[in-house]
Amino acid sequence: MATNSRARRLAQRLGVAVVVGSLAAYLGLSVLLPPADPLMAFFRTYVHSFLMVAAAGIAVVVTLRAGRERWAWTIIAVGLVAFAGGEIVWRFVYSDDASPPYPSWADALWLTTYPAFYVGLMLVVRARVAAFAAGAWLDGLIAGMTVAAVGVAFYLAPLLEESDAAAGALIVTMAYPLGDLLLWVLLLAALGLSGWRVSRSLALLVGGQVAITVGDAVLAVQTASGAYVEGRWPDVMWPLGALLIAAAGLERTPSRPVAALAGWRSFAVPAVFVIIAAVLQVLDGPLDFPLAVDVLISATFLLVLMRAGLALRDNERLLERTRAEATTDALTGLGNRRALSADLDDALAGGEEWTLALFDLDGFKAYNDTFGHDAGDALLSRVGLALESTVSPGRAYRFGGDEFCVLTPLTGSPAERVLTAAGEALSERGRGFRVGASCGTALLPAEAADPASALRLVDQRMYVHKTPRRTVSGAPEGVADAFRAMVGPDGARRPPTATRA
Repeated sequence: MATNSRARRLAQRLGVAVVVGSLAAYLGLSVLLPPADPLMAFFRTYVHSFLMVAAAGIAVVVTLRAGRERWAWTIIAVGLVAFAGGEIVWRFVYSDDASPPYPSWADALWLTTYPAFYVGLMLVVRARVAAFAAGAWLDGLIAGMTVAAVGVAFYLAPLLEESDAAAGALIVTMAYPLGDLLLWVLLLAALGLSGWRVSRSLALLVGGQVAITVGDAVLAVQTASGAYVEGRWPDVMWPLGALLIAAAGLERTPSRPVAALAGWRSFAVPAVFVIIAAVLQVLDGPLDFPLAVDVLISATFLLVLMRAGLALRDNERLLERTRAEATTDALTGLGNRRALSADLDDALAGGEEWTLALFDLDGFKAYNDTFGHDAGDALLSRVGLALESTVSPGRAYRFGGDEFCVLTPLTGSPAERVLTAAGEALSERGRGFRVGASCGTALLPAEAADPASALRLVDQRMYVHKTPRRTVSGAPEGVADAFRAMVGPDGARRPPTATRA
């Protein structure tokens, strides 16, 4: 088994060396030798075809080990097989023909690669990005529209002006640059969806498309001007691009959600491309670009406006979430001390009567020491949830540690019933433990004119209630006693002196 594994690795390394060496030799000779040289003729026919077939073969192997990306790489492999097929048909069927048909079957195979790459690329992105963000979509589209505008202005439009081909030939000629432009739009959209984080696999895909685009652009420009000669360095760009795309499938990238960009990075990408679009708009006057450029620039600006609106919405949501977190106790989900202070300010300013109660858990320290801090946190979370469900009308808060507060607009007997239920919610007992609650209450605004005075008063009354009985055997009754000591059995207010149950 070990011998077979070593032999397989050796064969793989040898194959890579042959492919890389052939590609390097092809590129070097295409620069150094004239196209008519016999050695160059051998390379542009046989080595070129070998490299294209090697790329298709790698892509087919990738499909066998692609896992959750199998469908994506199967479709990309179909595109690379069609690409290689077009090259072989051209090299061995039409290359020596003095007047080859145009468009030909080779063109049909070459053009098949575009839809295959489009679908495969989107499936790769879908498999690797666990959750799409709307902002990432828009950033990719902004980049794609801008690149498309640049391509039409400086690449496609000049080709149309120089070409005098028949209608059918013109359509096929334009299909290549249009296919490249659309593929770049999708690639930039894929980069946007990945949060502009370029993995090795995505870098290989982009590099492959760069090579193919360079080859197509040089071919289109030189063909339109009558200067294209087969066998020069631009021809090497096609097998290079195909090999890079196939190699991208060998890299494994885990699926992950896109992290939201923060700070200057959240607007840097759209800002760069909108500047490019603005420059194009300025150049449109003296250079008189086609209408398609104006449409693409307008679409870019519209997408930028949508992106700005989305950023504003996201910032508002972030602000709301930050405010909620700032006034919420993380353990229990109740309002925290900051929320209580704000609500006390509102209650005291409204002129209505309110009852404020402060509860301190009795027996909690012993529970925490016996069962551990995790168990203590779980108990606080349970009683906090129970307290929240019993306080109506009003609101419950975790004041800090094992202290809880209740603020209710009720007074007299209705308030007593709410606070008694609150005491029950804050009480638990079981084998080896008993947790109850001591309570201090105050009527607002009669007994306190500001939040600090109110909290100080209920704290004093709670400790007077707590001191004689560190462990409350009957917490609900103790709460009721504390409340009656403050207001009297008939609901009439008594002087604001400390009381105890």
